Amino acid sequence: MDYSVSDVINLFVAQVLDEINGEKELPKIFFSFSKEALSYISRVLENPNLIDLLDVYKENAKYQIDVKNYHKFFTYLTDFCNETFKNKLFYSFAPEYLQRQHLLLRIWLRMTPSDLQDVEKFLKEQVDFLKDKTFEKYKLETPIGQYKDYFITAEKKDSASWDECNYEMQIRLCNQDKFHTLPLIRYDIKDTGKEKICMIGAIQNKTGFNHLKKVDRLLFKLNKDVIKEETEEYLDYKNNKLDYYPENISDIYPGSLLSLIIFINMLIKEGITKIKVPCMHTLSYEYHEILAEDIKKSFDHNWKNIYGMDIADWELDNYNYEKEVYKHMVEKEDFISRAKTEELLRIFRRLVYHYPFIDIINEPFIEGDYLLLKIQSENINNIRPEIVSDIYDSMSKYKVYKRF
Repeated sequence: MDYSVSDVINLFVAQVLDEINGEKELPKIFFSFSKEALSYISRVLENPNLIDLLDVYKENAKYQIDVKNYHKFFTYLTDFCNETFKNKLFYSFAPEYLQRQHLLLRIWLRMTPSDLQDVEKFLKEQVDFLKDKTFEKYKLETPIGQYKDYFITAEKKDSASWDECNYEMQIRLCNQDKFHTLPLIRYDIKDTGKEKICMIGAIQNKTGFNHLKKVDRLLFKLNKDVIKEETEEYLDYKNNKLDYYPENISDIYPGSLLSLIIFINMLIKEGITKIKVPCMHTLSYEYHEILAEDIKKSFDHNWKNIYGMDIADWELDNYNYEKEVYKHMVEKEDFISRAKTEELLRIFRRLVYHYPFIDIINEPFIEGDYLLLKIQSENINNIRPEIVSDIYDSMSKYKVYKRF
């Protein structure tokens, strides 16, 4: 059942703002409303006394979001909540109000610095993303091309509420009953009425994905001749002649690159030629700090006496799972931040080497919060090396969409 604006206001003020103020997941944010807006909110609240807390939340806030149009703010927030529930549920085992609370809490993780200055525009864009149906035909795993003995398949999935985008594309190379899973592409698409624009927020290689050694060897064909494009500075670094890390396009995981190349081919087939890549999600670093601290406290509490415990097999499984989470999350804020910024941008710069018909049209960080790319789809040529060219040719001609 859809939530009304009044339902969302009550949930947002009574629960979400309290969670943000307590820094249970996010750094402390102060939402600044006008007197008119506060008057409206107090009339809608089931407990009008909660309105007095909004000023209290300003104390020690690390960020401030100025709500310029409260009608649009709460309308878009309501639309986002309802549109999300039309398509997916993040926590099917949790009560519906709690799932909605998570949505309203975590949506702010997707904000860039400029989004903080125009929250209404940010929320409207999130709603537009959810309405797009470009890749609905891939809701089930679908063959989209072939390379040597491997079918290339794609499957559109829903991202979690804490992820950078609403959707993710899982791409695999399949050979009979064997398959190799490439890193996920997290994305959103917005239809402006004149054109579609794709936002690519992350390329993530999740642990536990199936890999084939034969495919791993194939992936290194992507590196052919790339070193010839590098600067003398990077070559000196490789030869241990520099003590700092210079810009380059070589130092990337080939699987992430191939996943991106295949996804770009899918965009080209849909006629989508504009791509935006966020350079920084403002709240992400502190979110991971808070998350890591919670994981550490929970692990230390649950397993501090593990070596003196007589535990059942299922408890050991829980211990091993939590240990793996600990290893990947605790004290990894800098690593995660680099993966979301410098490493992601490096992959896109490498993409342009393979696809010279893609133009980078701005300088990220200097000319905005996003890396902007334009695919010159009328001038597709000079694809390199052969593995990339073969995959592009296969996908551009592939017509049969038989669902697995």
